[in-house]
Amino acid sequence: MRAPLHVVIVGIATPIGAALAGLYRNAGARVTGSNIDSELEVEATRLAKEPIDILIFADAFTAPGGSAAKLKRSAFEAGLSMLAFKPFWLANRHKSALAGSDGRGKLVLMTRSAATMTAPDPAGSYLERPFRAAAHALWKSMSVEWQPLGIDCLVVAIDDATAVDNALLATISDTNVPPAGCVLQDEAGRPLGW
Repeated sequence: MRAPLHVVIVGIATPIGAALAGLYRNAGARVTGSNIDSELEVEATRLAKEPIDILIFADAFTAPGGSAAKLKRSAFEAGLSMLAFKPFWLANRHKSALAGSDGRGKLVLMTRSAATMTAPDPAGSYLERPFRAAAHALWKSMSVEWQPLGIDCLVVAIDDATAVDNALLATISDTNVPPAGCVLQDEAGRPLGW
């Protein structure tokens, strides 16, 4: 008999992270949580002590308002760190733990539909969009490189934590990433514009 899934949620205190944790616990999974603002090295050591079946990054980043030309450098650095650097760094630290899953390990980056590039840039997302797009590109690259290791990398857009339900768990479980790499999809697995 297979052991319960070990699900790690980075950003478990966010609304989407908390909703996912509840759904996975109700499904019988063992859920371990972390905060994306925690000390990276400490969290990487703590979380990678055993195999991980599903590793999910669920952030609560909100881009500051105003013109990008008027933002201070610190705002850009914080956005890039939260949305691209920290998830990419932690994902790479957990590659062996994901490869040690009984099935295919799942590495999931939760994102927002504001980053899909399918409509004009809404006010205030000028900072969020480029950094989410950078994270999507990193995930696509990893999805190609990590397939032979038995790891599927997914990028799923969802805006409303109250809409998180078992359909999202099924999408995470059932998505098979093609050799060309992952595509941005919604909670039901439908491809979205990139």
